[in-house]
Parts: sequence; C-alpha cells; structure tokens
Amino acid sequence: MRYINCKIRIADVARKLDLRLDGSSKIHCWHSDRHQNGDRTASVGIRGANNTLKCFGCGLGPIGPIDLAMDVLGMSSPRGRSPLDCKSLLSPLHSSAPAHTDTRQVISRWI
Repeated sequence: MRYINCKIRIADVARKLDLRLDGSSKIHCWHSDRHQNGDRTASVGIRGANNTLKCFGCGLGPIGPIDLAMDVLGMSSPRGRSPLDCKSLLSPLHSSAPAHTDTRQVISRWI
C-alpha cells in the first residue's frame, strides 16, 4: 500500500471522486454535516509533500489516497489487504474511466 500511496497523487484521486477543489491545495470536505457552516469554505488541506490530506474543520486525517477513496465511497477500511487488492481498488481512479461507476464495481468485488 505504501507504493500506491506514494505513486497515485491524492489530488488526482479527489478529482476522480468529484470532490470540490478550491485551487490546488484545498478541498471542500465531503463530510459537510460535521461542519458548523456546511464547509462553505474549503477546510481540507492537501499536503503534497507526503501525499495526504487533513480536514481542519472536522479533524479527519491525515489520510492517503486509499483511505480517501474508501471514506468518500463509504467502504470499510483496507487494512490487512494485499497491495494487489489496493492497486485494483485505485486503478480506475488513476485512469480516464468515469470515477464512481468503475470504482464502485472494483470495490464491490474487492470487499
């Protein structure tokens, strides 16, 4: 999983998951119900140096690309899975395929 977390940029995963980006270093939190103002202003910071993100509004993170995909799609944790399983999880996110459709199909076979 370490290889995947380093090679697949978290900002690209966020785009494929249709998250609202605010510039190149912030995202609007997908857990807007946890925010007092519904995350009107982007509160998720992207840390490019270590390929993680953290929400400063609700305290989520820091998380990497795999955990981001799992959390946004409402899936259980990938802990204990093999690196090949994790690669198949994120391969649709890394390609030009439609984000949610292909990713959900891969994840449903994966869990």
